[in-house]
Amino acid sequence: MWLFEKKETILEGKDKAALERAEQQLNDAGIRTHSWGTEPMPVGGCGAKMRPSDYAGTGTKAEPAMLYHLEVRKEDAGRAKQILGIALVITHQNKIPLK
Repeated sequence: MWLFEKKETILEGKDKAALERAEQQLNDAGIRTHSWGTEPMPVGGCGAKMRPSDYAGTGTKAEPAMLYHLEVRKEDAGRAKQILGIALVITHQNKIPLK
């Protein structure tokens, strides 16, 4: 059951399009994936909910600091990395930053 299986994050970065391409490649190969994005922490606390783009003068609602993650089942991680052409030992947590 997917919910209770151990998973490994294999891609992590700011490029959403690259993550979506990788996710599609893995899905086409029959590997189930899970992806999500994390936003920067709100500034101010106590419900201030201020985003950097609100006060930084960027003029856009798109959050440049959004970080996207892609994970697969631990058993599929080796095959997924092989499909994506990722070296197996890159960082201390074996996560690959997207460029």
